[in-house]
Amino acid sequence: MLRFLFSIALIAFCVAFSSCSASKGDGTPIDIKGRVVVIGNEPFTSVAVEALDGTVYRLEAEAAVLQKLRSIQGKVIQVVGRLRTEPQGPSVVVESYDVQ
Repeated sequence: MLRFLFSIALIAFCVAFSSCSASKGDGTPIDIKGRVVVIGNEPFTSVAVEALDGTVYRLEAEAAVLQKLRSIQGKVIQVVGRLRTEPQGPSVVVESYDVQ
């Protein structure tokens, strides 16, 4: 009986933690044109791009790339990357960008 209860508890634990994730990295390729913006409040800001349709995508990249993008706030860029869906909204893992 104890072995049975342990097995049920182990299965429930595995199911619970396999369905919970911080982000769903579906990795869909995406190409976005929009304006570079900084979102959030200090000290928890993020670099993002506001697409022409109004959707805001948080950008994920190496620190040097994010610093460069932060320095060109307000400029229009073309971003190529992979889409990630997260609880706080969509984000893009930046593969390349071009300032328009």
